[in-house]
Amino acid sequence: MIWSRLKVSMADAATSEFNSANAVEQAEQCLRNLEAIAKAAGTELSKTVKTTVLLSDLGDFAEVNRVYASFFSPPTPLAHATT
Repeated sequence: MIWSRLKVSMADAATSEFNSANAVEQAEQCLRNLEAIAKAAGTELSKTVKTTVLLSDLGDFAEVNRVYASFFSPPTPLAHATT
């Protein structure tokens, strides 16, 4: 089991550069980074139990949720979104 109590970076792991100010692009990068962490630990995102998503604008919720769902097969892990 991997327990991660850290903010997964929105930065590209290869360049350490932030990819965008756009919430959808940030979500995609965070999930790619989380996927890489899981793979490096010998596991996969499908074994995720819970995530927390922090949004500065709830207007981004639907699109960020779409991205989130694209990384997980149903049933998706519990997620808590907050501003």
